[in-house]
Amino acid sequence: MEILPKTGYIQARSSFNAKLKFLPRRSLFEDAKTFFDSETGVLEVPLTVQVADQVRPVPFTVHAVITSSDLCFDRTEVDFGHCSIYESVKTSVHLTNLTLLPQDFGFLSIPQVRPPFA
Repeated sequence: MEILPKTGYIQARSSFNAKLKFLPRRSLFEDAKTFFDSETGVLEVPLTVQVADQVRPVPFTVHAVITSSDLCFDRTEVDFGHCSIYESVKTSVHLTNLTLLPQDFGFLSIPQVRPPFA
């Protein structure tokens, strides 16, 4: 886990926003069993932030729901079969989101469609 930015200055009567960057490894559940709530499965990690020129550290707890980022296609190859340059062929592909969160997806390096000879 990483706090971004690493350094920040807070003026009197103001606030400071920081982001937590968290990239868990697949073995996290096994490696950190004691930090997972047995009933909800939520990761609960106590953290202490040391503030410069402040004697007392700031304690807080990070709560996280861990999910994969896996998407699953119903096939490994797409075969359009035989097709001449004067016809078009289409097929369906089923994509399943195996995570707990919504995900955007797209296809890269798709060749441009050229019109038939004019």
